[in-house]
Amino acid sequence: MLLFVPATVPLQPHSCLSQYQKQKNCVEGTPACLLNQKQLLPKAAPLPTLPDLHTLTYSTTFMLRRSILRCNLSVHHRCSRLASPATRSAASSKILAAAQQLVSPMSSQEDQAADGKLKMLCLHGFLQNGNILRMRIGSMRKGLKSRVHFQFHDAPFHAASTLTEQQIKDVGGSTDGLTWFQWSDLGPGKRPSLAVKFSNWDTTYASLCDALRQQQPDGLFGFSQGATAAALFLAALQTAQRQGKDLDVPLPKFCIVCAGFLPRDPEYAALLESAKVDVPTLFVMGASDALIPPARSHALMDTFDQRTADMFEHPGAHMVPTCTGEFKQQMVSFLGRFDSDASGTVSVGTSLDSLDDATAAAGAEQQKTEAAAVFDKP
Repeated sequence: MLLFVPATVPLQPHSCLSQYQKQKNCVEGTPACLLNQKQLLPKAAPLPTLPDLHTLTYSTTFMLRRSILRCNLSVHHRCSRLASPATRSAASSKILAAAQQLVSPMSSQEDQAADGKLKMLCLHGFLQNGNILRMRIGSMRKGLKSRVHFQFHDAPFHAASTLTEQQIKDVGGSTDGLTWFQWSDLGPGKRPSLAVKFSNWDTTYASLCDALRQQQPDGLFGFSQGATAAALFLAALQTAQRQGKDLDVPLPKFCIVCAGFLPRDPEYAALLESAKVDVPTLFVMGASDALIPPARSHALMDTFDQRTADMFEHPGAHMVPTCTGEFKQQMVSFLGRFDSDASGTVSVGTSLDSLDDATAAAGAEQQKTEAAAVFDKP
C-alpha cells in the first residue's frame, strides 16, 4: 500500500527528490513537510501530526514500511541542511515518532482490519522471528485472508544466549535467531527438541500472557518449537486459571499446533499431561518430517483432551503445508466452529472458492519456494 498526504496539504516538487521518486523504494505521497524545503517547519504552524502524514493498511508489509522510512529519512537529511538547528531537531523528533509507527508490528489501521475476523496469534519456530514466520506462511495468509487476522509475537530469548556461535551455525541459523526455551544439556550437533533440561519457562509464559492481554486473539497458531510453546502455554494458563490465577488473560478459543513435539524434559511433559488441555486444538504433522517425526507430534497430542483434539497429516516434511485442497478444507472447517465468537460477524462456512484460481496458484508456487527454506531446526 502507499503513503498518502491529505489533499488539503499542498505539494510542491523539489529537485533533491527526483532521484528518489524514480526508485522503487520511494512511494507517492511523501509527506509535504519533506517535499518542500520552505515547508519543512513553517514558523506559523507545527509539523503535521502522524495521522496527517500517513495512512497504512493491514496489508502494508514490514519491508514496505522500512522502504518508506528510509526514503523519508534520506529526503529529510538533504532538506534539513537548509534549516536551522532548532528546525532540524524538531523535524527529527517527528521523523523518529513516525519511524516507531512505521516499523511497529501492529498499527491502529491493522487493528481496524481485524474487525469481523478471527484473530490468530502466531508463534514462530526456533531461530526464526515473527516477520520470518509471516513470510513463510504466505499461502495460509492468502487462503484465509477473508476469515483470519494474523498476529505475530517474538520469542523472548536470543538463541545466542544458550548456544555458541558454532552450535548455531551447525543447525543452520544466525546469531540473531530467537528461541522460546533455554536449556542446559545441548551438546554439539544436537537440536533443542532433543534437550532434556529446559529452563526459564516463566519468562516465556509471562511474555505470552502480555501478548494475549494486549492483542486479545481468538486463537493460537504455532510452528515447530512455537507449536510446543503454544501447547505448554495453554497447559500453564489453564492450570493457573483453575487455581484462580491469571484470570485477566483471555483463554484462547482454539489452537493450531503444526509440527509440535512433546518436550523430553520430564517437568515440562508432566505439566502437559496433568493439565489435559481441553481447548479445541488441530494438530498438523508431516508424514515425511525427519526433524519432528509424527510419533513425537502424536505424543504431544496424546496429552490433550482427546474429545477436543483433531489431527491433519500431510505427506510433506517439516513445513506448514500449502493452504489449498484438503488442508484448506480442514482449516476452514475447524475455524468455522469459532466464527460466531469473533468480534463482529464473519462467515467461514465450508466454501473453498473464495480465492480465484490465480491466487490459489500463486499460493501454491510460493509454498514450493518456502518448503525448501522452512527447515526450522526445533
